[in-house]
Amino acid sequence: MNSRAKLTVVVMVVLAALLLGAGLALGLTPKTGSYVGQTAQGELVRLKVTNNGKRVSGFRTKAVVRCPGGRYYIPVFLPWSERISPRGRFTYYAYNDVASIRIVGKFVTERRVRGTFRARFNDGTESCESGIVRWRAHA
Repeated sequence: MNSRAKLTVVVMVVLAALLLGAGLALGLTPKTGSYVGQTAQGELVRLKVTNNGKRVSGFRTKAVVRCPGGRYYIPVFLPWSERISPRGRFTYYAYNDVASIRIVGKFVTERRVRGTFRARFNDGTESCESGIVRWRAHA
């Protein structure tokens, strides 16, 4: 085998490895079942993966929010299921005249997920916010 043929084989092997790695990153399917973890504020996080790893539901935790009148705990939850993208990501955003919540998550492996949430509310007398809170959970 001449040096050009050897170089061609090496390039093909490297490209195959890169494509395989990219395929694994794009093809992440989370494990179906219950996940549990913790927020950066020390609160318990729970969620479920359903529909063969294609949907997340039951996200629940508490957020410590800062208000002019003090600090309070408010529930943070996902009231229905959200689709998990082929890259292992999900986003939930909801708001009304008084409050807003945004939950973002990414499955970093088939059994581990991490993300952030932010809760805000304003009842007309005071404005409160959790800030961006990081969370992690595992199956």
